[in-house]
Amino acid sequence: MATGDSANNFAGSLLEVIEAEAILKFSEASVSVPLVKQKSEPKADQITFVAYNAGTNKVTSADVANTAEGTVTPSTALDSEKKTITLDMYSVMLPIYDEAKLSNADDVYASAGALAGNAMASKLDAQIAAKDLDINDLEAIARVVLKGKSNISLMTSSELKRDMIIWAGNNPEEFMDLLNDENLKLRNLAVRAVEMGILHVKSDNRTVVWGDKKSQKVIVVPYGENVYSGLALFFKTDEGLDVLQKITNSL
Repeated sequence: MATGDSANNFAGSLLEVIEAEAILKFSEASVSVPLVKQKSEPKADQITFVAYNAGTNKVTSADVANTAEGTVTPSTALDSEKKTITLDMYSVMLPIYDEAKLSNADDVYASAGALAGNAMASKLDAQIAAKDLDINDLEAIARVVLKGKSNISLMTSSELKRDMIIWAGNNPEEFMDLLNDENLKLRNLAVRAVEMGILHVKSDNRTVVWGDKKSQKVIVVPYGENVYSGLALFFKTDEGLDVLQKITNSL
């Protein structure tokens, strides 16, 4: 982030105001950040920290046992590991000129800092969500956003996760919207069913038939509607539930 005028004269004290507001809003707006381990360093290319419950010996709910008074509770071994992380640098620059400062009645620096903090929190939330998302749910989103760019079916889990973490960071709002789309899993199921030959989409891109009985129609999607979106909605009907069950049994 930076503050300055058109001649690139920077005001260091104002920069501190914006940074402070950005850090505050980043902490307030972020949803996922409190769920992960954090460490602050003034300057570093790599950081190390201790991760508990990450080795061979872990404590779980199964180790919590019912005990009677006077008995000795069994000991549970617990490992800790040293983790080293190479940092990626992310930044945002918001230049504020004298004209903006003098022509606004509100606090320009606080507003700019808040917007920067919210933007950074949104990006990190999406990346953490993509990293921790179940691979089948991640695949469902990838089929929507990476369509035509990659063959999703041929990608390994690590390749899929890598590409989707990058995409989520670049498109955080869209990623979170798709994450909350209740029809996304059904749409993904429809795509997989067609790819595996369980269903077949005819050349009109509207008529769906069974793959082994191409004369037996499943559904005709309304004109102008995406065939996979139409199938997802169809699966939620009484008739569609039977079709959905047959597909699930065949996968």
